[in-house]
Amino acid sequence: MRDGRVDVFGVWAENQMAKYKTFQNGVWDSEWTGMNGILSSVVSVCSRGQDYLNVVHLDAENGVWHKYISDGSKWQPQKWEGQGGYASSTVDLGCVSALGGGRADMVAFGKGTGGKGYGMTYRRMNATGSWGGWANATGEFKGDPTVLSTAARAEYFGVAVDGTLRYRSWIAESNTMTEEVDLGGKFQSAVSVFATGNRVDVVGVGPDARVWHKARIGQTWGTAWESLGGWFNSAPRAVVTGEGQAVVFGLGPNGTIIHAMIEIGVNYNWGQRQWFTDGGSMSAKWFRLGPA
Repeated sequence: MRDGRVDVFGVWAENQMAKYKTFQNGVWDSEWTGMNGILSSVVSVCSRGQDYLNVVHLDAENGVWHKYISDGSKWQPQKWEGQGGYASSTVDLGCVSALGGGRADMVAFGKGTGGKGYGMTYRRMNATGSWGGWANATGEFKGDPTVLSTAARAEYFGVAVDGTLRYRSWIAESNTMTEEVDLGGKFQSAVSVFATGNRVDVVGVGPDARVWHKARIGQTWGTAWESLGGWFNSAPRAVVTGEGQAVVFGLGPNGTIIHAMIEIGVNYNWGQRQWFTDGGSMSAKWFRLGPA
């Protein structure tokens, strides 16, 4: 929420409560602080600007709940605020800073068209902190959705029941939603998406347990998915680390954390990566669509 501060959230094993720790002034909190509530999902967090944090999760009955900080220190409301609806997936949250409109974008898979999967539904918080309603759920999806929030648009990504990646965009200037676009591919994980300038990059795990990548430059997507290699037992997580640079993280088949460095460049494809092992022994419970 501000330079020099890091907030870490997790779900406590004994009681399924959300807890967090904060790093600031060069020091971590000595204890984890509980946020109450009973969780059935990971916690999704984003910041709309200086001293702001928004947090959402699912309860044991698949309801969506929300808390926020607007002054850098005090959580509001005291009890979690119900957001209505029903989510069959985790809820992903994306934020745009006050300079970009101070918006928060929420997406989940919920009850909708029925059939083989769940429909995608979403809602937005405006600069004054007011939530709009949930959109009617559309499509048939599985696993967990991903939202990419920029000043110009909110883009919602999800893996359809046939394994292909689909997305829709909400355009801020016209307040309109585009039709669903089929990006193809074949995925067994949720995807990670990030934007740099006029470019959007997407990575996800295919049925071969390798990471696959596709880019959009301007409004044009690359023609084919490319394999980045690796061997994944989790969804990937891509992080921009500097101008023209990113890192893709994930869990290997034995629970170790692995990563690859990316030079983003100006081309659609990145090419095969060299993957490095960072150690650890982790488990992957969420963000998977099926076994490795």
